[in-house]
Amino acid sequence: MPIIIRRSIFFGLDFESRTAARNRRGDKTECFASEWSHALDPDRIVALYATFSNANIRHDREAVLAELRRVAREEFQGQVTRNMVASLYIAQRGGSS
Repeated sequence: MPIIIRRSIFFGLDFESRTAARNRRGDKTECFASEWSHALDPDRIVALYATFSNANIRHDREAVLAELRRVAREEFQGQVTRNMVASLYIAQRGGSS
């Protein structure tokens, strides 16, 4: 049975841990994050999820996407807001000039 570890923060957004690990090696690391929200109507949310590989391999793909469209329309009043974060790490190895 596989071991599942649940983190309270996504790996890419764990700025403190990721920079600390590099800094222990003597690297100079900077991190930047950009946050934004993206509102999608039911058709756009289905179009997005239809591109995901784990949706494409399902034998019931069309039924899952139809249910997603229904949920977006009925339970989210036709607008699903996705909160996005892009993170960028810039590192210079220790001893480099």
